[in-house]
Amino acid sequence: MLNENLFYNSLALMHASKNQEMKNDLNSILASSDLTVDKMLRMNWTDFVNTNANEVMWTGQTGFGKEWVETEVIVAELLARIENSESLLSLATRGFPDIDKILFPVNGKRVRMIMLEENKDQPQNKTLTEAQIKKVSTPLVEVNAKEFVITVYVSDKLMRQSVVNIANYIMDEIVKAYENTAHEIILNGDTKTGTGNINIIDWNTSALPWWAKSDLLAFDWARKVAIDKGATVDAQNNLELSVIRKARAKMGIKWVNPGDVVMVVEQNAYFDLLNLSEVETMEKFGASATVKDWVLASIDWMKIIPREELGLTLANWTISATEENNVYSQIALIHTPSLLAGNTYGLTTELSRYAEEKTTGMTGSVWFAMWWNDEQNNNRATSPVALIVNINSTEEESV
Repeated sequence: MLNENLFYNSLALMHASKNQEMKNDLNSILASSDLTVDKMLRMNWTDFVNTNANEVMWTGQTGFGKEWVETEVIVAELLARIENSESLLSLATRGFPDIDKILFPVNGKRVRMIMLEENKDQPQNKTLTEAQIKKVSTPLVEVNAKEFVITVYVSDKLMRQSVVNIANYIMDEIVKAYENTAHEIILNGDTKTGTGNINIIDWNTSALPWWAKSDLLAFDWARKVAIDKGATVDAQNNLELSVIRKARAKMGIKWVNPGDVVMVVEQNAYFDLLNLSEVETMEKFGASATVKDWVLASIDWMKIIPREELGLTLANWTISATEENNVYSQIALIHTPSLLAGNTYGLTTELSRYAEEKTTGMTGSVWFAMWWNDEQNNNRATSPVALIVNINSTEEESV
């Protein structure tokens, strides 16, 4: 039933409909078949198959076709969905090279200018000019990308609905899977195998579930970095604004611009923040309120992002495989300019047909790498992340 190109054509339609210039170009291509983008957006799957639109869109016209959809449209749709979500990836420094290794340039040591003094002997006397020459190194962080995949299965019954609806659904599922995996790594990644990993009771990765062995062991990330660098603050069962500010201080110079720092909170800690006496409502502060539309937006101008991946822990900050043993909440403060994320080769997709089950599978795969810019380019030590731990709150008490 499913022509392999239908998915890509529906994505092209959806993408073109958002850009008037693209829409006009595609309407010109479809004109010979008495079709328009708007007409096709309203078609169900069966009606679309019965038109010759599929052939029209695949006649080798410049700017259309599977290759264009995979290299341009899917990546654009992926980025658009990430930008519109509560995603750390939308705040990260991102790169998209077509290589397996990603090189991120990072800041070198502090540099300064020298006051120029008049010297009538110049250029014979080169002392002053030589003093002006500064060899400013640009350190590079080299990260190996790793491949991650997700397959979304769609039944024939579901495919009979609108062409665009089905494409939108599949893209949303692929992006959710990409986001969830990326955030699991950003918040909990620890490459240490065996004893010493922060993500399991007894600090032993042998108890990690199968999926976590590929995800959590990929890169060292927020909780791990904060613990290793001593950038942790023990809330001692009581979350207060002073505790949050102590955590900011642990970041060194990176806390100076609070707009560059986000607070990623476990859900129970979110309600603890709502209960802080310093959290003001719209009734008092109008447009400058911390709470807007009943949503806690910021603390000390730091944006708040609740993420399910930042879960409860034991008192020693590890995560037990026995879920009910995890009772302590946590908050991660992240300096987003130091968050480096990159995709190589964009996002690729493949279709698989399972006729015996009347199902089609869409597999999305992406190579991505993530790392911290932890280059110490200041006189005082800095940390790209700080961690508040041992926040003793329960869901029942917080709500």
